[in-house]
Amino acid sequence: MNWLSKKVGSCGKVVAIDTNTRFLPSSPHSNTVIVKEDIRHMDVGGDRFHLIHGRYVLLHIPEFESVLKKCFPF
Repeated sequence: MNWLSKKVGSCGKVVAIDTNTRFLPSSPHSNTVIVKEDIRHMDVGGDRFHLIHGRYVLLHIPEFESVLKKCFPF
């Protein structure tokens, strides 16, 4: 997270989402937000993402396509 926060700089934002945030380190960067939520039910509102990184996440979600469509409405 820290590396990505530095890369996007003050013009970008990093959103870390997990149902169990105890494994997410706190970030010293003001452009990082940690959200305790289930991505299957999360309302992203009008937010859109240029990059989504998930390690061994989507393979555990049968409806992974609907999760991706919420974040990438192309």
